[in-house]
Amino acid sequence: MGCAASTERQGEWQDTAFQSLGELRGALRWSGLRSTNLIIGIDFTRSNTWNGKLSLGGRSLHFIDPAGSILNPYQIVINIIGRTLHSRKSKKPIHVFGFGDSRTADQCVFTFLPDGSPCRGVEHVLKRYKEITPELVLGGPTNFAPIIYHAICQVKASEKCQILVIIADGQVTSKKETSQAIVEASRYAVCMLSPRSCHFFLFFCSFSHLIFRTACENATAIIVVGVGDGPWEEMEQYKFTLPKRNFENFHFVNFNHVMCENPEQPALGLAIAALAHIPDQLAAIRRLGLLNENDE
Repeated sequence: MGCAASTERQGEWQDTAFQSLGELRGALRWSGLRSTNLIIGIDFTRSNTWNGKLSLGGRSLHFIDPAGSILNPYQIVINIIGRTLHSRKSKKPIHVFGFGDSRTADQCVFTFLPDGSPCRGVEHVLKRYKEITPELVLGGPTNFAPIIYHAICQVKASEKCQILVIIADGQVTSKKETSQAIVEASRYAVCMLSPRSCHFFLFFCSFSHLIFRTACENATAIIVVGVGDGPWEEMEQYKFTLPKRNFENFHFVNFNHVMCENPEQPALGLAIAALAHIPDQLAAIRRLGLLNENDE
């Protein structure tokens, strides 16, 4: 796994002496994160084929080991973030969407279950990822807007804090659309995406089927975990180029860098790097009155 340099700050918890994911989970609860909806977006663009040349021995970043002894970066991130926010045995719903394959391209997302229902726990997410991935044809370009808009749509039906984790292998191609979606995530719920079925996936088209936008009672924190060889300079600076938002709701993490910087406890290092800004984001959401009091 390559160890590229990173300038991204990891937040106020980077030097805290957590000894386990359980301790980190407890600290998140102490900060006020009693209950949260985890939403995962997975990048299936074509660049995953070659962006593991250095960091994954030339294999695709979506390589599935038949024996199960080697986990690819997507499986690792899902497992670590999922186990931190939800315990391993938890059956809490996790909404998971793919984007960027040959059918959705940069316009839509697809659900991991045929009926559009969420996965039940981290193990279910990993099981469905392993089943679905070999059947997909990778596509592109890279656009985070569809997954962000669909994640925001979940806000309308929920009274909990929304955390969207996007796992991706490259820079954003559709910068304008993605930036606009991130700004929207700090202010509005974008609702009523019209579904259509295709094969065994359920698709949601974020632009042509967008019906209306409405003010929401909650807000969405967005974490992008960059996997593969990069380059990541643009993503590390991306938040500084965004228009003014109601709160700082976007955070980028360089997977390879964090894992290499934490050789003894890579899982804990990644969890801290990804979630260190959640307490500050939660405080901002409270100040804006976007958090339901039942989540306190």
